[in-house]
Amino acid sequence: MAYDSNLKSSRFLQGRRYTHNNLSDSQESFTSVLDLNSNEIYVDQGLIPSNNLPFNSSGDHLSVYADPTTGFNVLKYWFRHKLTKSDLNNEVWFFLNPVGVDNGIGAQLIDSNQQVNFISPKYSVSSLSNSTVEDGTAGYGVKLYVSTNSSSPSASDLVQPSTYAFDFKNGVVQFKSGTPSSNRYVYISAYQYVGRTLSEQLDSSNPDSIQDIFRPTGSFYATTNDIQITGSLDFEGDLSVNAISTGEISLRTNAGTTDTISITNLQGAGSNAISLDATNGGVNISAGFEGIKLQSSTGKVEIGDELEVNGSVIIRGDLKVEGQTILQSQNIGDDSLIVSGAMSILKNQIDNQIRSASLNIENLGNIGDRSNNSVMDLGGF
Repeated sequence: MAYDSNLKSSRFLQGRRYTHNNLSDSQESFTSVLDLNSNEIYVDQGLIPSNNLPFNSSGDHLSVYADPTTGFNVLKYWFRHKLTKSDLNNEVWFFLNPVGVDNGIGAQLIDSNQQVNFISPKYSVSSLSNSTVEDGTAGYGVKLYVSTNSSSPSASDLVQPSTYAFDFKNGVVQFKSGTPSSNRYVYISAYQYVGRTLSEQLDSSNPDSIQDIFRPTGSFYATTNDIQITGSLDFEGDLSVNAISTGEISLRTNAGTTDTISITNLQGAGSNAISLDATNGGVNISAGFEGIKLQSSTGKVEIGDELEVNGSVIIRGDLKVEGQTILQSQNIGDDSLIVSGAMSILKNQIDNQIRSASLNIENLGNIGDRSNNSVMDLGGF
């Protein structure tokens, strides 16, 4: 008997490949059958089309289907590819590329040219379960030919599926009946999975591998996915944030309104910090100076040290200065103070005591009534 399903099941349970009845269990090659390894897990299984298969003719031989959304290669089409027989007998044939010698190859060892990972009808919709890869509306069922032609078969050379078994995992054909004679050649049409496997994605030495959701792009990793970190983030180096649309960076805490988000040691030492305090809605910046504090509760902006502005300042509202205001021009030809409108110098009252107020103009002395803080109209001087 050329094919024994009970013997095949037994060898699969032992983690071995099944090829011949006249090989003992110990003579068959070990392979992955029930224990799956990372190189056998299809990362792109979800990209395998379940209908509307792209290829079904001789002109499509060796064509590769790429997923239109991701661009990843997924399927390879083989049209009537010539198989290589076992050197023991004609009952077993192997899917090799390049094709092996006509007198056959040894069955005990797995040839380095052995093609594996073929797509079975389980990946198609149920209505295509009995459709083959050459049908007008193609499915994933293989088509097998036995011919006297050494280069290509004809349509009349097709054999019935009931006469053979095809191992989609290992690319092995085993004839149950109608074993080809020595002057015959065997051909098969099939779809093969050529997408990514898990081992390829975890290979840190492979520059095309993807670690989690990241893809290497030159000297750094990039991703178009959202990144969520539920633990601490600790990194060394510069942080650059490019907000493309609104230019907005949002920092939130979910535990409550009393939480503080802080960035410390901006210059590497001391108490330099930026802190966002949810308690009073304030933003504190202290990096190289005493600090700038924006408080939403008081509506104030507090500057703890000098504020230098290179350019114009427009204030739409009152300007109150508690302390000296020095108007200084580095160029004697420039005006230090320009008032286009009325200007009033009012009394200065501190703790219910009336203090004098005066306007001092260099080389003109003081103008004003020191005792009464009265208003003096100077006309057009």
